[in-house]
Amino acid sequence: MSHAISRRRLLQFLAAGSAAGGGVSMAACVPQEPPVTGQHALSDTGPPLRALAAERGLTIGTAILAFQLWELEYARLIERHFSQITEEGAGFMTEIQPAQGEWTFDRLDTTAQFAEVRDQTLRIQALVWGHETATSEDFFRGWTPTPEWVRKGDWSRDELLAIMREHIATVMRRYKGRVREYMVVNEPLHSDSRYEVLQPNVWHEGIGPEYIRLAFEHARHVDPDARLILNEWGADYARQEIGPPGRAQGYNRSQRYHDLVTELLEQGTPIDGVGFQFHLEVGVHKPTVTKIVDNLARYHALGLSTHITELDVRIRKPITRAKLEEQARLYRTAIQAAIESPSTRDVMLLGFTDRYSWITAGAHHDGSLFPDHLVATLMDNEYHYYPSFHAVREALSAPAG
Repeated sequence: MSHAISRRRLLQFLAAGSAAGGGVSMAACVPQEPPVTGQHALSDTGPPLRALAAERGLTIGTAILAFQLWELEYARLIERHFSQITEEGAGFMTEIQPAQGEWTFDRLDTTAQFAEVRDQTLRIQALVWGHETATSEDFFRGWTPTPEWVRKGDWSRDELLAIMREHIATVMRRYKGRVREYMVVNEPLHSDSRYEVLQPNVWHEGIGPEYIRLAFEHARHVDPDARLILNEWGADYARQEIGPPGRAQGYNRSQRYHDLVTELLEQGTPIDGVGFQFHLEVGVHKPTVTKIVDNLARYHALGLSTHITELDVRIRKPITRAKLEEQARLYRTAIQAAIESPSTRDVMLLGFTDRYSWITAGAHHDGSLFPDHLVATLMDNEYHYYPSFHAVREALSAPAG
């Protein structure tokens, strides 16, 4: 989903606080607390989510912020509950190579070291992620996942292709043998679901639609053993709701994603897995286990693994018990579908606490995307469980059917 404004502003804010004083709490940025306070996570003696998931043949993970790992509670909960992690913002080209030939790996290195000593796997996302160049200055306030020096350079096709390949190779060679899974291309479909075309971006415009295939081919060349994933939003189940009720929904995004993957495979693109972001909202999205499993089965038939890559469920204020219970149901539905889907290997949350969620903390700091959404994850700002945490645990604990 096009969420770079809040995530970027949040990352800038947190990074500045970390540099000034070892980190920063976002608790004070949230103006309204949910009406129900649950059990504190650190008093919980129940089974860790990662252990329950392993019994079901799944990996459960979360996006993290490396510069907040100084916070003991945050780090302990990441270690206790999750067997896979990804650094939420450090994998983007604009963060790794902000100027041509200037490489910044501090946050990825910290994340890799954290994972290695805690028996966690690491996913890097995303090696190639463009966005619509026509409106990026307005929509992203000067920021896109691809740095300005790439977007505004006067490159020939060969030069731009060389830049893309060098970036892929530099990142993958650095972590070869340590990272076994990469999100190679993120969000290739147009961000406006009224348009059944690929996203216009510097890679598409400068190289052509084959940039996706060429990115995967080069990633396979650099590390033949790595699992290579394509990722997209709004394609989690058939006819997925794209916006609030009454909004024009556009084309069937899930079908367009399947068509794109099929086309890429027919071209020989070395895709190993397909990612589904699962950004859901209470009162908007109505998935069922059957709808999700049926959608994922189409990719299983293509010989691909499937991955839930950025799961969160946001709630618009006022926060009520009924909305929290519906949030729990949506989390449970996604987990149950992952368990029932033979091709699904892992479920990754886009954060596990509202303390550092791109929806809650980021939106309340800059008011950009979700100013009315106060809950999105499994825990509140002080690490108390929402009903959604218990729903995930119960789904993972349920007897195999």
